[in-house]
Amino acid sequence: MRAQKIKKAGHGVLAVFVLLVGLQLAAQPARAADYTVINTQDSLPGSLRQAILLANAHSGPYTIDFNIPASDPGYWPLTSAWVISPSSPLPILTGGETTIDGTTQTANRGDTNIFGPEVQIDGSYLGVADSILAIQSNDNTVKGLAITRAGGAGIKISSGAARNTVSGNYIGTDPAGVWSWGNGTSIEISGGASFNVIADNVISGNTQDGIKVTDNGTDFNQVRSNIISLDSSGVVSIPNGRHGVLITNGPDFTLVGLDTADRNFISGNAGHGVLISGSGSDHNTVLRNYIGTDRTGAWAVGNGYSGVAVSAGAQSNAIQANVVAGNNQHGVYLGGSGTENNFVRLNVVGADAQLSQTIPNGWHGVALYDGAKSNWIGTPSPPWGNTIVGSSWSGVAIIRSDQNTVMLNAIGTDTAGTATNLGNGYYGVIVEGMNNTIGPGNTIAYNGSDGVRVDGGSTPSLGNGITQNSIFANTGKGIELVNGGNSELNPPVINQASCDRVEGFTGAGFTVEVFSDAEDEGRVFDGTTTAHATQPAFSWSGRVTGPKVTVTATDSQGNTSEFSPPRAAECRRVYLPLAARNLSAVGP
Repeated sequence: MRAQKIKKAGHGVLAVFVLLVGLQLAAQPARAADYTVINTQDSLPGSLRQAILLANAHSGPYTIDFNIPASDPGYWPLTSAWVISPSSPLPILTGGETTIDGTTQTANRGDTNIFGPEVQIDGSYLGVADSILAIQSNDNTVKGLAITRAGGAGIKISSGAARNTVSGNYIGTDPAGVWSWGNGTSIEISGGASFNVIADNVISGNTQDGIKVTDNGTDFNQVRSNIISLDSSGVVSIPNGRHGVLITNGPDFTLVGLDTADRNFISGNAGHGVLISGSGSDHNTVLRNYIGTDRTGAWAVGNGYSGVAVSAGAQSNAIQANVVAGNNQHGVYLGGSGTENNFVRLNVVGADAQLSQTIPNGWHGVALYDGAKSNWIGTPSPPWGNTIVGSSWSGVAIIRSDQNTVMLNAIGTDTAGTATNLGNGYYGVIVEGMNNTIGPGNTIAYNGSDGVRVDGGSTPSLGNGITQNSIFANTGKGIELVNGGNSELNPPVINQASCDRVEGFTGAGFTVEVFSDAEDEGRVFDGTTTAHATQPAFSWSGRVTGPKVTVTATDSQGNTSEFSPPRAAECRRVYLPLAARNLSAVGP
């Protein structure tokens, strides 16, 4: 694993976040080695405990390095690592500007463990809720250690501590990154701790969460380049017992991932890969991670629940540009009252990044449930959609949820509509709710049943607009209304269709959209018109793509109908007489 520099982000809140973190990190002074750990004892001179006490007693910066001989009784040949086993929690880092650098053991004594760290701090003798390392000051670094078997957190950053870095550690596994030697939670950031960076760690095998970020004011923390719930190779699951990353009860502006080189691999957790939960957990971003696959992105190593979940009133969070595939439940789940104004965009859900194969999520690709409101699956500005394919159930499910928008997505195929083997198992989009909008700009094709289904069987499902999409080649209908969904609004009837004109009957004042298709759906959106204000008739002029024409109607309450029965676009061609001239008779 390697350290990564924070790179400049694209725009908006993300760019502000990265700039602020960069400024905070740049404020950290250079460090020099000051205290050396020369034994694995718990309290003697030359011990880690003594070095931390000395660093706390003086203003920093200080570096604690390691140079423990092979003759030390704490050396374990089986793991080729030196094991420090404190009998009580190590001193809290309160002095600030202290670096605990496990990589110096490698530099001083050779690379005895080619698979990971040479220094292990083992919490087996601590209390059931004790943490191994606690940080309550600023500008500290903990790197190059194996941190194992604490009943509480492996590392806990709290009490407003800022600009701390935890990097290059194995937290919850043996020093080779193969076996589960878990802590309770790997890393907890709480109590208003901000601008901290968790990078380049293996965070696996813990009994609770991999990384927990909690409490109001615990803001602007970053989680990047970590392997979470996999072995050190990023291939085999070593499950964390709950969630990979938990952001709960108030943190803002947490960044999980960043650039492609900074992505996390969050797979194989017993719970969700990432869970953002609770009122006040707002403006967090999950960006460019692989969630539910191995490190290559080619094989499923699913999280036990959903890949990413946003719930219980969390708002204005962005799930962006991730590969979310192979998870046991949904790819992305938004659920619960107050879960509003969240953005799901630019993700590949249910396949590898290249769309060369589906890696199905076990339930829906993207699911909005039980009061999730005013969320965006695809966004208008920037105009970014998702690719949602291969789901065992439906591509997008909106269940008992209102006023959500699904736009600019490829659902069951690629954006061009050329990939015929990526369909979702049931519907492209299933809607059971009020005033949701499907469109514009979705490509919905090759799904196992209807392209879009509006079902009023379990909850009122009215006012759902379906507009300006490309819907074709689904096994069922392009659009189907059942059980009173969208009032089962009657589709228009076409009585005339030519290359440049479509006429027919529908409700007075209804909005009519004109489509072309080879069969009976609506692959190409050709245009729109409004029916006569007082008469049940419409007329549209424009260029028809053909060969067949279908239309939909939307009434004043926002209900969109099914597609009309198709009609061939009859194009009358006029052939002018051919005038021939005999040039041989004219002469030179």
